[in-house]
Amino acid sequence: MKTAFFVAVVTLAVVMLAIPVQAQTAQPQIRIFVAGDSTVSNYPLEAPQRGWGQMLSRFFNSNVSIINLAVSGASTKTFRARGYWDKLLAQLKPGDYVMCQFGHNDSHGKSKQEATDADTDYQANLKKFIAEVNNKGACVILITSMHRGVFGKDGKLIKQNLQMYVEAMKKVAQENNVALIDLYASSGEYMEKVGIDGIAPIFCGVKDDRTHFSESGAMAMAELIARDISASKSPLAKYLKQTSDRQ
Repeated sequence: MKTAFFVAVVTLAVVMLAIPVQAQTAQPQIRIFVAGDSTVSNYPLEAPQRGWGQMLSRFFNSNVSIINLAVSGASTKTFRARGYWDKLLAQLKPGDYVMCQFGHNDSHGKSKQEATDADTDYQANLKKFIAEVNNKGACVILITSMHRGVFGKDGKLIKQNLQMYVEAMKKVAQENNVALIDLYASSGEYMEKVGIDGIAPIFCGVKDDRTHFSESGAMAMAELIARDISASKSPLAKYLKQTSDRQ
């Protein structure tokens, strides 16, 4: 009888050792979908540009998957019109998150097909995104466009037309009770601190481009987003890596 009991215990121990630690602890798997423009999107290794969506996974632990569907040139209008939003929705499941950052291309001149008006269709497009994500049982996080790194002669960042889209997104977030990360504000503070003499390395180095980031610049933007998540009451905060574990 004792022998049979000993064999049973040993067998159970072997079975438990064979089960992956992840399965034993049953940690939830979180998926974050990212929708946005060229300041967010993925780039090939040989390209000088990087988007913050390309760097975001470095700030989360292995229980989080980042699915970056951001597209260069996209606005709230064209991201849907060209089928990218439908591609995102088709993959969405209850419990997923969707981070949306649009504004750079929405703010283009009215003659451009991607342009929207901050007070009307831009807000309507965001509201429709939110409703459709909610209908899937997922959660939206709106992220305002970051500053362009353009300084005036006084050494201060130049006020930009992006600001009206920032204010419009804040209004939509408040009215629809969804989370918002104000990357416009935090990136502005960051760039002011770096200053006009040190700003060049955070951008991609293509002519006078002060919109698209280098790897270090994209990492800085992703870190600002992670910092805001950490400071918030978001359930995502517990999945962030410790600073020492980020690579």
